[in-house]
Amino acid sequence: MLSFTSIMLLAVRMKITHDFYMLFLVWNLFLALLPYGISLWFETSIASAFSTVIIRWFTVPVFIIWLLVLPNAPYIITDLIHIRKAPLAFLMC
Repeated sequence: MLSFTSIMLLAVRMKITHDFYMLFLVWNLFLALLPYGISLWFETSIASAFSTVIIRWFTVPVFIIWLLVLPNAPYIITDLIHIRKAPLAFLMC
């Protein structure tokens, strides 16, 4: 919910100021939420239906995708450095 709110606030700021500065935050937020979403899927699917063969074969490629996108998740924390260096007018608008 907070992710959606931050994207909406960024969209409103871009609409008002016509400035696309910090648009990369949306992409980094997506890259941070992707491993989290896959982890939630693992938790529900493996716990409920691990005995089926289809789920077992489907989890291997999903696990590989999760493993590939997991290193991108901390980039949302490094974005705090960019926000801190942003001009005060950016933060107010």
